[in-house]
This record gives sequence, C-alpha cells and structure tokens, in this order.
Amino acid sequence: MNTATELNQPEVSLKSMLSHLSEAAQHPHLIKYDIKSNGALIGANNDLYIPLVNSDGKLVTAQRIAPDGTTELMEGKPTTGGFHSILGEDTVVLLAKSHQAASVLFEATGYTTIMYVSHDNLRVIIDDLKEHYSTTPIMMCCDQEDELDKEVAISHGVTVVQPEVKDGGRIINFQQSNGRPKLKALVDSMIEQANLRIPEGYELTPHGLFFFKPGKDGVSRRQKVCENLKVTSLLRDKEADNWGLVVEVKDPDDNFHEVILKRTHLTGAHSKYLDMLVPKGLLAEVKMYPELRNYLQKVKPISRATSVTEPGWFGDQYVFPNVVIGDGPDRLIFQSEDEPMCDTTEIGSLMEWRRNVAKPCQGNSRLLLALSAAFSPIIKNFTGSENTGLHFNGSSSCGKTTLLELAKSVWGNPHHLPRWKATDNGLEVLASHHNDSLLVLDEIAQLSPKDVGDAVYMLGNGKGKQRMTGRKRPASWRTTLLSTGEVSLEQHMTKAKANVTAGQEVRFINVYAPVSEEMGVFDTTHDYADGREFSDALKVSAKRYHGVAAKRAIKLVTEHRDMADKFIKEVKRDFMKQANLEGAVGQVYRVAGHLAEIAAAGELATQMRITGWDKGEAFDATLRIFNEWLDNRGTSGSLEDQKMLDAIRERLSSRGDMWFHTEDKNAARNGKCYGIKDDEMFYVEISAFQTIFCQDFDYKVAANMLLRKGFLVPQNDGKLTKNKSVNKQSKRFYHIRSTILADQE
Repeated sequence: MNTATELNQPEVSLKSMLSHLSEAAQHPHLIKYDIKSNGALIGANNDLYIPLVNSDGKLVTAQRIAPDGTTELMEGKPTTGGFHSILGEDTVVLLAKSHQAASVLFEATGYTTIMYVSHDNLRVIIDDLKEHYSTTPIMMCCDQEDELDKEVAISHGVTVVQPEVKDGGRIINFQQSNGRPKLKALVDSMIEQANLRIPEGYELTPHGLFFFKPGKDGVSRRQKVCENLKVTSLLRDKEADNWGLVVEVKDPDDNFHEVILKRTHLTGAHSKYLDMLVPKGLLAEVKMYPELRNYLQKVKPISRATSVTEPGWFGDQYVFPNVVIGDGPDRLIFQSEDEPMCDTTEIGSLMEWRRNVAKPCQGNSRLLLALSAAFSPIIKNFTGSENTGLHFNGSSSCGKTTLLELAKSVWGNPHHLPRWKATDNGLEVLASHHNDSLLVLDEIAQLSPKDVGDAVYMLGNGKGKQRMTGRKRPASWRTTLLSTGEVSLEQHMTKAKANVTAGQEVRFINVYAPVSEEMGVFDTTHDYADGREFSDALKVSAKRYHGVAAKRAIKLVTEHRDMADKFIKEVKRDFMKQANLEGAVGQVYRVAGHLAEIAAAGELATQMRITGWDKGEAFDATLRIFNEWLDNRGTSGSLEDQKMLDAIRERLSSRGDMWFHTEDKNAARNGKCYGIKDDEMFYVEISAFQTIFCQDFDYKVAANMLLRKGFLVPQNDGKLTKNKSVNKQSKRFYHIRSTILADQE
C-alpha cells in the first residue's frame, strides 16, 4: 500500500489499514532509544504508526515515524483530543509528548503513560484525564525546551516533572545519563505534589505558592502569594458533612504545622482563615490575600481525610486524640468540640510497665480482674457486647482506688482519677470521651443516692439524652466502667428509698473489694511488708509507667483480628461452661457473659505477651469473682423473685404470731387479723396479701413466683386463691405452705 495514499484516506480506510498491521519488533526508532514498541505498529516502507484515539476510544488519527526518525500526523485528520496510551499501574498517570519519551517513562516507572503529541492537544487531554482519573495524580514529564507545554500543564493544575539543565534538560538525555531507576526516582519525588491538584493559574514550588496574574497587556505574570503552604487533604465527617481542609504550613524556622480549616473559615473576612494560619508561621503577601483565599477555596487534593469527633474504633482503625492505629481507606483526624477528657499519655516502655505494674498483680484476684477489665473495651468492637460496669465496694483504705489506678495505667496517666460527682451532662461528655476505652469513676457516694440509679442506667445504655443544644445527636459511647465506693449501689440507693433493679444489677456488677480485713484488696503482697506498702509501690509504678499497654494491644488486634476473635470466643465459651449456669436466670447469664469477656480480654493480653502473666491467671481470677458475686447474691435465680420471697418470708416469720390466729380463733393477739395458720399452712386473706405482704411489688407476680417455687397451693382449676371453711363459712385465701420459712433454697 502506498504511504501517500494511506495519508489521504478517509477514517474508515485508516482504521482498516491499521487493523492489518502488526506490532513492531525491530525498528531504528526503537533501537535508537532502547525501547519496546509499546503499541507502535509496523507498516509499509518500514514506517511505524502510533494510533491516536480520543477519550471514548474512537480512532482520531495516527502518527507516522519514518526509519530516519521524522514524524508526521496523517493528513486530513483532526488532531484535537487524540492520544496514545501505554497502560500500566494506574496509581499515577504520566503525560509525555513523544513516543520515545512516553516509552522511556513507562519502562522506567511502570506507570500508565499518555502520549499527547502537541501542546495544542494538551488542554483537551488533561480535561479528559481529570474526569477519568479523578482520584489519581496526573503528572506531565517534559523537556526544558517545552515551555509552552509546561505553561498549559501548570495552568490546568497538572504537576510538571522536568530534568534540570545540568542533567541534560531532556527526559531521554536524563535517562541515558542517569539510568531508569533514577528517572523513576525523579518522577516519584513529584507524586506528592501531583496529589495536591493545584488549581489552575497557581504553581506550588519549594519557594512558595505563586499565581499567574493576567496583566492589562494580556500576559500572565508570576506573583508570589505566600511561603510554603500545602492543602494536603479535603476533610469531611463520616456523613460527608462539615467539609474543611487539612493545611500544612512551614514556619520561618522550617518547622511544619498542620492546621484544620473549616470551609466556613473561607467565607466573609480574610481574618477567619488568617487567624488560623498566621500564628503557625505563615508568611503571606497582604496584597495577595484574595488570591490566597481563592486558592484555598478552589484547591481539590486527591487525598481525603475523615474527621472523627470521638475516640475509639472507626472501622478497622482506632482513633486516639493524638494518634490513629491501623490502616483504612482514608486518613482519620480527631476533632472534638471539647478538650479531650481521656488521658492517653505514654510514659515508659511496655517492658517497664509489664515488669513494674502488671507482673506484681499476679496472685491477686482483684488486681488481675481490674487490669483484665481495662483491656476489655478494646474487644467490644467485634464481640458486639453491651457496656460493662464493675463496682468495687469496701471500707475506706482497703485499696479500692489502687485498683482504679492500676487499670487506668493501661490507657494513660492514673493521676487525678475522675469522680462520680458530676451532672448528667457532665457524665455524658466524660463517657463519650472514653468511647471504646476504660472509664473509671471514684467514690460513688459523691453522687446523690436519688441520681445514681439513673446514672448507672445511662452509662450502661451507652447513650445520653437528646438536648436542644445544637448537637445533632445524643452523645454515645461503648465502654467498660470501673467504680469504687464504701457502699454498694444497692446500699447507696437505699438512702433515697430506692431499690436496685435487675437492669442495674447486670450493668453494674458489685464486687466486694476486700479479700480480708487484714489484707484489703490483696491476696498476697509478695515481698512487701504489708498491704499499704505494696499499694504505695504499685501506685508509684502506675504513675511512672503508663499509656503503652492499650496501644500495643490495639495494634496487635488490628494486625491479627481473626486470631483474636477466635481466641476470645474460645475463652468465653470455656468460662460460661465452668461457671456452671444450669438453671440460672438471664440476669446471671448476662453477668457471667460480662465477666467472661473480661477474662477473655485478660487472657488475650497475656497471649499477646503484654501482661507477663501465666496462662489462665486472668481466667481463674475472674471466675473466682463471679462465684463470689453469685454467693453474695444468694441465688442463681431471679433477683426480683428472691427479693419478693425474702420480703414475704420475713413478714411471715416476724409477724406470724401477731397477724395470724390459729384454726377457728376469732381474733389475733394485736387486734389485726390477716389470716389463719396451722402447722402446715398460712391462709392469707386476699386483701392482706395484696396490700400488706406485697406492698413493694406486684402481688400477681409475687403469687406466681410462690406457685413456681411450690410454696403456694392453688385451687384445682388453677386459680391462685382457694376456699377454706372458717366458722362453717367458706372463704377464699392464699394458701402458703409453712415450709416457706424453713426452705432457704
């Protein structure tokens, strides 16, 4: 086929002609630049043809490269929008003018490379590429002589890679002189810059931010806007709301500062955003303030960051106020409207904490429980469990606060422990700042007895109240709470004539802190003279070494999540099996489940070589605490049932002779008659049972409880009251067996 004829054929003939060509294997052009064909086709007269297509993949034209290296486009064909792609890794897209430059760049870097042919064609191609590669850095690699191409690229916000004159000033020369690894290094050094997606008309260099300001003569002149300032990411919250910018500022001493600007800072007066940037050392030209704000409004870096208002798990990442652990699709930035209330200070190494804080806890059930509980918030993210509360009660100076300080050292500085004395709103904020971490509250007596029940419910539910304060949603949290007090929750609430409910019992597990009167919370003091000396040494160590254990545990959990999940399930299953829960009610199961999770957290921390404890120590200590709790509770059945039974039993026992007369007697000794009794039965009058014996609870629930336990004898038809003949008249009573006084379950 004649070349001249080829160059003048309509599009269909060009497409047909190219379809009959094969990819070139040898050609002077390829040999000269030591490159592969990369899509070049070999035609008649040993000519190479480079197909150029548009963004829709439609053939536009082709470039012909003769054996002597001369190039020309097919005659009579449009050139705008046509390009040649060498597809590779698309984390970066490179632009190059010629086939040889594009091939050298592709073979050196492996990145997708686009041959754009001419600067007239460049504008359209950049616009198309930005739309197609919206989250990919685009870079133009050009020679020093390609000033027009450079201007087009910069004006369209594309980063330019250009070898220095001393390095040959041309991509090909740079590669020949320095090798392909150094060419790749040159390209890679500009990727960060390309990710910034500088707005059209601006240029960011190591010497500052510049703006090409059009003059009256129509010529754009480069003017400096400010010293080094980079917008590294666009910022938004998890609802894609509250947008802002992550800005990096370099001060006069070459220190870098990160500043978070809200979009609202860029509205109105210049002072809003300048008040954020200038204190960090930004030096800007006053006359260029409008251009600076315009830059901040238009810049659209590829990188995205997500603002997080509460610490804790966010997907597979864990957010602390000052650090994020784990990998995710976006960078996470902690932003709170309030000053963080969770101390996460790190002092000392993990080895020092293990040796001086964790290891001395061995052999001490309460200490092992407290530290195991401190690790438990970490695993709630994937166990899906509800909030857990442990309340250590006991006499003053028995070592309760020591338990809190040891537990707090897992997360941060145990100095100045938070106390219960706070408003509902204050507790909400405090709890939300301890989301997915440990919350400790000292001295429950500082909170009013009438308020403490509601506070326990709120902390256990993990959600605050909806208030008209501008907050979009109520505060929420997921946590493990450790509390102390000289009295139990039940004893404290009794002062307000309130009773502990089953819901509060399972949310706020009471642990009697002292092991004995002499030893306080300690089973052993190891080599210390007494409990006080041991406690003082532990407190000093906790203040000296803290804040490292939780971060280490979180890091290992993020790296080995499947292993951790399997391990936790196995420990929890073993705990529930050994807890011997046959016949236990749901409340007891829930408490056992909470403690099983604490045991699993302690064992996991041991498995990860954080605590230095022996395998099974955390498990055994926690199981012991559960058995003690169950003994103190008095039953594995319903607590409400037990309380009703105890109340009815107490009234029958203490007032039986006063309130009941014997068979067929007309009056009780004190003038009141609530029924009749004999050796086998109390016959309680209906009104008395409902109003006197069940005055604190629902009489129907109480009667059914007595029936289930075998103390109430029903009528044959199932009615809970039964007829009895009194003075030759039939009267209905509740028939309660006298064994209720002897049977203590």
